[in-house]
Amino acid sequence: MDETENGDEARTATLKKDIGPAQQGVTTLNIMANGFQRARGGKYYGGLNNRNLQASTSFQGSQVTVVTESPKPTPRAADDHLPPIKTHLALSISNLLVYTSYNGIQNIQSSINDKDDLGIFTLATVYTTVFLLAPFATIVIRKFGCKNLLLLSWASMGLFAGANFYPRFSTLIPASFLIGACGTCIGVINNIYLAAASDRYIKNKKLGSEKRHQILSIFFGAFFTFFEASQISGNLTSSLVLFTNSPGSADNATFDHTTPCGADMCYLNSTASSHIKRPSQDTLYMLFGIFLGCVALGFLVSLFLLPRLRLPEPAVPRSVCQEMMSCFKVLVSLEFALLLPAVMGQAMMVMVIFTGYTSVFITCSLGVEWVGFVMMAYGTSTAIFATLANYLARYLGRIFLFLTFILLDTGLLFTMLFWNPGHDGSKLILFSIAGAAGISEGISQAQFSSIISIVFQKDLPPALVTYNMTKCIAFSASLAISTFACFYYRLYIAIALYIVGLFGYIGLEILVNKRGTKRNKADQKPLLRDVRS
Repeated sequence: MDETENGDEARTATLKKDIGPAQQGVTTLNIMANGFQRARGGKYYGGLNNRNLQASTSFQGSQVTVVTESPKPTPRAADDHLPPIKTHLALSISNLLVYTSYNGIQNIQSSINDKDDLGIFTLATVYTTVFLLAPFATIVIRKFGCKNLLLLSWASMGLFAGANFYPRFSTLIPASFLIGACGTCIGVINNIYLAAASDRYIKNKKLGSEKRHQILSIFFGAFFTFFEASQISGNLTSSLVLFTNSPGSADNATFDHTTPCGADMCYLNSTASSHIKRPSQDTLYMLFGIFLGCVALGFLVSLFLLPRLRLPEPAVPRSVCQEMMSCFKVLVSLEFALLLPAVMGQAMMVMVIFTGYTSVFITCSLGVEWVGFVMMAYGTSTAIFATLANYLARYLGRIFLFLTFILLDTGLLFTMLFWNPGHDGSKLILFSIAGAAGISEGISQAQFSSIISIVFQKDLPPALVTYNMTKCIAFSASLAISTFACFYYRLYIAIALYIVGLFGYIGLEILVNKRGTKRNKADQKPLLRDVRS
């Protein structure tokens, strides 16, 4: 042990001796060595050291991913008092409650706020803000702390639910901007907590370093099961409330039968813009009140059960300009250029489902009260295949799964292009399309993470940030197109991107094969793994 460590221990012992029991819970000693350490009576917890700083957000409605470097265990690398299981459950339950509200509201925005495309502009504001502010996420988290920002994020979700009581551009757009600003941090914060909790669990159980990958997979897998389940709970809530309080649900009285449904429906047509009879105000008040209550419960769970966690300052500080330049270098690389069309095609497919399929297929054909029921099929299949994809990759391989979701999505886009559900559409087909789209979404999340982790192993954090920003660009572009072009144009664009993306992906695999990384061992394991420098 060198002089610096001896000095640190001496100062720590002196400070602990001076703090009496009455001062516990008031004085916080934030002593940083290789990681986080909790002083007596302190408030900050953690299990990451200075090398474990790089984190990245992945935003898809409902799913996020972080990859961190693995710290070497030291006596001061983790807090002895961090409760890993309690932390995991508190984080998972709070995300389930809050995203039950957000997903439930998001999926009916384009249906209940179709006047002047308010719902479309609302969602576009969210994703555009995420794209613009993504490079600032790590800096902001380090400045204000994980728990403080997570609570602020939950408060912004509550503000968004409240703004829907009085849906106007002056209320929904500012609330959407705040959600987007906080959304750049939520994914990073969630994954920092999960990484710290899993590392603490490993140390508590005295497991070897070879078990870290397994424990990380379990912690992350369980968390994303809760997270993806929010699609089910949010959609179920909205449909139960709207269906129960919809007097016209039994006799199709809510529909304008002169307006075609499906891809032929065009919001630019004045008659199409009034195809939906908006649910009664009392019904919407009840629905948004329930969603607001879910956010409040999630906020309280985080407030009282989550420990505080703060990122230490990096050994070599990086400016915002440096963060943006690292992302730009990834964006202009040949490898990312080959992957780009597929990334944007998949992101546009998600927006087609959330803001087009829900409106011109489900709402037009069956009524807005059926949106939640049909989208439950999407949420269920996404949750199942997001978990299974890691294990299927062991036996089927990345290439097979990658081609599967591209071809499946392309087939669904052609189906939506040529199938007209009419005003009494087949529920079986509507549920099947949503379920198949969820399967594709669950597979694509894992496969994009896999290929990016392999190709950009040396520049992984900026690569994942660039991936997230690119998806947000596609989200916003798809929503913007819907304000001045008919729905079928969005289908054509997504199909074209997937066709180009298919050839681009094949070219990328050929390039990876030439560089000798095609048979990387990481491709045969679950995707959550350590990234060592």
